Amino acid sequence: VSDCKDGSDEPLHCNVDECAKVEINQCGHKCINTIIGYECACNTGYKLMPDKKACEDVNECIETPGVCSQDCFNTPGSYSCKCDDRYYVRESDNKSCKRIDKADPWIFFTNKYYVRKLSTDGMNYVLLQQGLRNVVALDFDVGEEELYFADVSAKVIYKAKINSTEKTEVIKHDSHGLEGLAVDWIGRKLYWLDRHTKHLDVAELDGTNRKTLKNSGINDPRAIVVHPGIGFLYFTDWHLQSYIGRIGMDGNNFSRILTFEQKVIWPNALTIDYFTDRIFWADAHLDYIAFADLDGQNKHEILRGEKVPHVFAITVFDDYIYWTDWNLKAILKANKFTG
Repeated sequence: VSDCKDGSDEPLHCNVDECAKVEINQCGHKCINTIIGYECACNTGYKLMPDKKACEDVNECIETPGVCSQDCFNTPGSYSCKCDDRYYVRESDNKSCKRIDKADPWIFFTNKYYVRKLSTDGMNYVLLQQGLRNVVALDFDVGEEELYFADVSAKVIYKAKINSTEKTEVIKHDSHGLEGLAVDWIGRKLYWLDRHTKHLDVAELDGTNRKTLKNSGINDPRAIVVHPGIGFLYFTDWHLQSYIGRIGMDGNNFSRILTFEQKVIWPNALTIDYFTDRIFWADAHLDYIAFADLDGQNKHEILRGEKVPHVFAITVFDDYIYWTDWNLKAILKANKFTG
């Protein structure tokens, strides 16, 4: 609205089409006229840079990691998805991955006194081991179809065939504070944490050739997982300066990839998605489940609050995470990207 007859109270750019000449607007992609000026916009797959004129590519693989079920490759203005063709085929949406085999997956779990397996649809429930005292961790050797589980009260790590009720003692000496354990199914090694000795130990899968990989910088260890493909172990430590650590499977190259400064307080649960090369963990104090790259970068939260009040253990399979919760006394699942 013009109040002064000579128009002196009006903006200088009224009724001027700045979008007519790129020399004026300097927009990298698009120019949009407004009442008192103009705005720059970008093509799909790009975003405005801080100068609000130039455009840069959006890396969908980092900013919206759920766009691909497995591998994601950023391209100018877009992205492409790939599935591990040894085990999966890409579906018609060009994003999702479908397992080739038709085998029904099982979840192995414990509630101190027994070990059971549960179908992922929750319909089938099978007892595997009973008469245990306080089992706090377990892992699976795919090659031999054997379970390894740690009984903290018995101070023993056992192994057992998944179709047998018999069990064998693997580690039974100097194991007073057993916590997490992990099976390297490629290198044929067993790794475990001990909160009493504050050690990270390793042995052959039969318990021989035992040695300590790390005996310093560990205070309240909890969970451990192995990535044979890159030769690293990942483990969690509570304490006042809690962290998620990474160490070579030979005991070298230790680093803290996520710390209390990144809001990691009680990292109770830990797992790896080997098809996306991401770590997933749960914090039982701040009540969230999150994932990040294997170096701790690009952290994304999946769930937070009353849905995850006290997660104890977690695993990932296909497009889902599965976890146990002490408060809810349940096994739950959710999409690994969206929750």
